[in-house]
Amino acid sequence: MLMRATLGIVAILVLGAFAGCGDDDKGTNNGGTKIPSELEGTWILDSAIVDGQGAALRILLFWQENTVSARMTIKSEGLYLYEELDSVDSVIWADTGTFSVNGNSFIWETDNPFVKSGTWEVSGNKLIIRATFTYLGQPHQAEIFATK
Repeated sequence: MLMRATLGIVAILVLGAFAGCGDDDKGTNNGGTKIPSELEGTWILDSAIVDGQGAALRILLFWQENTVSARMTIKSEGLYLYEELDSVDSVIWADTGTFSVNGNSFIWETDNPFVKSGTWEVSGNKLIIRATFTYLGQPHQAEIFATK
């Protein structure tokens, strides 16, 4: 379960709905800059590459048995929501947390003890999240691809 949460977070930048910081700094997020409008919204996770090789999202994110897809919602206030869905788009598993950006870099935190960071790139309706994560003591480079 711990590895599932760790990898789920990596995928999820995007892999999110974002929690606000408060009314006095509405539109900003956790000390970063405003979430860019092109990054806001719901993203459907398409595919992943780990260490230069194609990786099944099902394995990378330790999906539940009946999961067939996943989506991430990112909101301007700095909240994200990651959801795994079954064949009729019912939510099977979800994770939430806060998210902040500074240029094309991001940091997100969830209810579990992990903080993840990386970079993001949006081109039209395509999102690429790049991050490093550690699995069994070894660092790995991951790219997650999503479509709006």
